[in-house]
Amino acid sequence: MTYSWRRLANADATGVDTPVGRSSHSLNIIGDRAYIFSGEREPRKPIDARLHIFDLVSQRWAGAVEPLAATAPAPRVGHATATLGDCIYLFGGRGGPEMSPMEAELFSFDTTSDTWTKLQVNGDIPAPRSYHSMTASEHHVYLFGGCLEEGRANDFYRFSPETFTWERLPSNPDLVARGGAGLAYLGDQVIVYGGFNGTELNDIWAFNTKNSTWERIILREQSDAPCPRSVAGFVALPAIGKVVTFMGEKGPSPTGHAGAGRYAKDVWILDIHSNATATWMHIPPADPSQLDAPTPRGWMTDAPWRGESIIMHGG
Repeated sequence: MTYSWRRLANADATGVDTPVGRSSHSLNIIGDRAYIFSGEREPRKPIDARLHIFDLVSQRWAGAVEPLAATAPAPRVGHATATLGDCIYLFGGRGGPEMSPMEAELFSFDTTSDTWTKLQVNGDIPAPRSYHSMTASEHHVYLFGGCLEEGRANDFYRFSPETFTWERLPSNPDLVARGGAGLAYLGDQVIVYGGFNGTELNDIWAFNTKNSTWERIILREQSDAPCPRSVAGFVALPAIGKVVTFMGEKGPSPTGHAGAGRYAKDVWILDIHSNATATWMHIPPADPSQLDAPTPRGWMTDAPWRGESIIMHGG
């Protein structure tokens, strides 16, 4: 098994609807369209709140949705998103003059009408945070961890779009608080991988959505493993029943978020077995000398497309 990257849009493309390069943003795919929101080009300076749309079939930028102050989220970095049905759900991030955590507001973007809504929610609303992680099952949105006003978190929440209700789910004390973790839903499990809590992590945890219990996933003795990392690609591919991780930060910058750390460019497939064990498999590139392959990076965004492809943007 090998992988290959294919460039869909040039980094130097220009035009009124073409987004500038960025990191700490969001990318979501619904149908054959990719939606890119906010982020930063310079450290701690959020880009505007236009939502850029890329047509994955024609491989062209297809417009941008202008924000309406009453209903759209403000510019931000380090927010998290998840898709469910025709909607994108967005929570958290940092912004404003002081780059403080945004209010604990949940927004939805309806791709059938290209409109934002600030949802009126109830229940156990998560505290404001950034660099948390979100994913979705067939009926719910899940949120894990991230960076609070002070310190990091390991709390875990589920949101029901049907009732507009947040529910705090059990945490596991051995699952240390972290930001920049990978989060993916696959086969009735929400899977947590890696992240940063002062050091880069590479542990794997699975939350069973049927019985609301956590298990730490143990690697089989013969399994190799990727180096610890955070803000990496982490995407479930239900068509093959596995999760893919790639790139990410393997060492933080001495200047923190204001500088570049050390980044990976490798690709791994995670196979979780029924007895809470797992195997990693390193995937080599089909063409190691590919000239336009993406460079090592972290803080990018990614999403699955058509079941077996992964789209990546920025970093």
